[in-house]
Amino acid sequence: MSVLFLTAAVAMVGCSADSEPSVTSPPPINSSAIPVITHPEDRPLPAEAYVLTNREEDTFARARHVLITRCMAGFGFRYDPLPKPGFRPRNRTQYRYGVSDPKVTAKHGFAPPGSPRTGKPERETPSLPARMSLVLSGTDDPRIMPGSVEAKGGQRVNGRTVPNGGCFGQAMGALKARNGDGGGDAELARRITGESFDRSRRDPRVKEVFTRWSRCMRARGFSYADPVAAGNDPAWRTPTPSAAERRVATADAVCKRQENVIGVWWTVEAAYQQREIDRHRGELADIRATIDERQRLAKAAVAGG
Repeated sequence: MSVLFLTAAVAMVGCSADSEPSVTSPPPINSSAIPVITHPEDRPLPAEAYVLTNREEDTFARARHVLITRCMAGFGFRYDPLPKPGFRPRNRTQYRYGVSDPKVTAKHGFAPPGSPRTGKPERETPSLPARMSLVLSGTDDPRIMPGSVEAKGGQRVNGRTVPNGGCFGQAMGALKARNGDGGGDAELARRITGESFDRSRRDPRVKEVFTRWSRCMRARGFSYADPVAAGNDPAWRTPTPSAAERRVATADAVCKRQENVIGVWWTVEAAYQQREIDRHRGELADIRATIDERQRLAKAAVAGG
């Protein structure tokens, strides 16, 4: 998959049209109030209130690392420094709808500046010595998930007892993150953001603006059904952007602006998200409260590092 739509590449959980017709039918929008959007990073979607920002992800990761490092030091082990995060969009909407700035595409093509173009695997982390791994994970049983509650700990290493889940599990427990989301986005929030992208892309109002976009692209000599197809063209899987890629990407961005593709798409997707938010207000309020509590604990851990 192209890096362009990486923020929307989320596991989809379908709903039955027969059991919930009111949920799967297109939600209403105010067609006379569709905003003109040329910089989608300035337009957060409603569900972004219930998922982590880059800053929140970084705060949690730093706190977890501080707590693990402190625990490992107690056993006489030096834990590796926290690695720098790889490429990330500025926020969830920056590249959600593909490219949007013709000046950027003229130089970089479809891949956002600073992103990996060819999907090369990251360098593998070297394996830890057995005793250090045991302290970190709480288990040496390959059948048990490291750091989980099932990783009982209790072993004696360097005169100390390994905690349940090892130092990793202990750190996650201190941050109240030993449940299924692992400190990341909650499943419900992931489902809402994933399904809204998929449903909005298939919505008749978005498909209609895609038709206008496609007509604009054909006038410039390029034939694609929609912006996702243009961005995911296998011809762009190269180490550097070709002249052809830069031309197509620039035409894509120009046609998006000409037809206000992002404005329409964002409006429709926001309506899908808002409908789900209205259906799950209680659960989402709990999710936001959990994020806030973890952030409070994380900031305290980093401050006391």
